[in-house]
Amino acid sequence: MSRKEKLLTDPGVSTFFRKAFKESPAQLEELCNSIGVNRQRGRNWMKELANEGLLTVERKNGETTVKVEEENIQKLNSFASELQNNLTQDLEKWDKRLGQAANEMIRIKEAVDDDERVEELNEKLQALKQDSEEIDMNTIKSLSNVESYLGYGEIAREEMHAFHRKFKVLDKIKGL
Repeated sequence: MSRKEKLLTDPGVSTFFRKAFKESPAQLEELCNSIGVNRQRGRNWMKELANEGLLTVERKNGETTVKVEEENIQKLNSFASELQNNLTQDLEKWDKRLGQAANEMIRIKEAVDDDERVEELNEKLQALKQDSEEIDMNTIKSLSNVESYLGYGEIAREEMHAFHRKFKVLDKIKGL
């Protein structure tokens, strides 16, 4: 997971960034007070966000001003676009795997003579079909269950979590 993803999925950091985004330019102290965090924590978040190019920081006369400028917004939009492209590629991969799993289930179902096994296959196929209408975490969990049932390796938890994080980050960016 990239540093930006970690920052934007952290509830405290994303709240700080959202507030800075809406109130730009804002004094660091006022920003921290408005969201109820101490200045040191806010200063740490500010530095991390500035290092990622999401904030601009100015220091004058002992006061720190946090700004979200056009170039910061462009970097955020560029990051969101890249993340969306990655997510689209992931969705295509999951869609292909869903199709393969469903085809395998149907093939096995046609070759099986046991009514209980056919019923079990029908239930798993139905769950897969329902969950695949909109690919999200439930779809991936369902696919993982079917792949496991078929004797294939389950989708790695890390893959599922990475996919879920991308959804969360994009939701937070869209919420700005």
